[in-house]
Amino acid sequence: MMHRGRLFVERGATIAIAAATLLLSLAPARAADPIKIGLSLSLTGATAPAGRQVQAGLDIWRENVNAAGGLLGRPVELIYYDDQANPANAPGVYAKLMGVDKVDLLIGPYSTNIIAAALPAIIQNKRMTIGIFGLGANKQYKYARYFSMNSQGASPRNYSRGLFELALEQQPKPRRVALVGADVEFSRNALDGAQENAKELGFDVVYERTYPLANTEYTATARAMQAADAEVVYAATLPVDTVGLLRASNEVQFRPKLYGGAFLGLLVMGIKQQLGALINGLVNHEFYIPAASLQFAGTKEFLDEYQKRARRAWASIRWASPILHMRTPRDRFSRRRSARLNRSMTSGLPSTSAAMPLTR
Repeated sequence: MMHRGRLFVERGATIAIAAATLLLSLAPARAADPIKIGLSLSLTGATAPAGRQVQAGLDIWRENVNAAGGLLGRPVELIYYDDQANPANAPGVYAKLMGVDKVDLLIGPYSTNIIAAALPAIIQNKRMTIGIFGLGANKQYKYARYFSMNSQGASPRNYSRGLFELALEQQPKPRRVALVGADVEFSRNALDGAQENAKELGFDVVYERTYPLANTEYTATARAMQAADAEVVYAATLPVDTVGLLRASNEVQFRPKLYGGAFLGLLVMGIKQQLGALINGLVNHEFYIPAASLQFAGTKEFLDEYQKRARRAWASIRWASPILHMRTPRDRFSRRRSARLNRSMTSGLPSTSAAMPLTR
């Protein structure tokens, strides 16, 4: 079971349409002046693997738009900063984009955690933005100029509905549910939605826990779910805890009837390759699968270009993953194995200079 989303090329088209519409209201500018679009991206830190994928998609979109003559006859310039996957950096990044860089348009940030932290600064300046993969990030503010680029829609319940509906189809029907994830905005929102779905559909939540993102030991969590006899596990994790939780579950031989939900780390091919057989049988959300129904105009061309960049990018990446510090009792990585994991996680993720701002 997979939720089916749209690829970055289609989301890029959405941004282009929104940008062109807004530009009609901008002050007159010379045709040679670039349209400056600003955002922050998590290019280092816990969500860097996915942040770099977003970066690659946006860079390809910008190049394609400019090759076709730009927007309203003007070239597009992307100005983005690395927020290091730290919500505390988001307000300053967007204050700089608006006050110093004087960008014409805002998009992003990427990820629920960063969007929620950036919104107050954006709201204060009465600017519009299009959040990238944010889950319920605007639920507190209900800001009318915030738009969400997310295949699940506005409600966090949509993210977990499919897993629970699938559980209802099993014979015999499982009833005992565990909810687990990191103590960050994304995971909390996803788990709140899962809690609502579980209650509505008649499941019993027998275990619920969030842990600090800096956590490096997951065996106790896996054993606790096992002790609670959880038949269904809905997990809402980032890349770092995806690896830790799945390795720990395998270590203690915890095998519920349904395991999955929102392992965001499994949206990164390098992590899938590293975990290998450990992900067999998981039921997880996907943004894109190569199904005939998801082949739109430009999809193949986009994938071809992305794959070219992915193949040559891994050697130049300078990013050390916190996942390398994961430990379970009988799973100690040697330095050599750690290096292989780091390469496999970042292979296919285009690199970027450490300089800021990152202007394209």
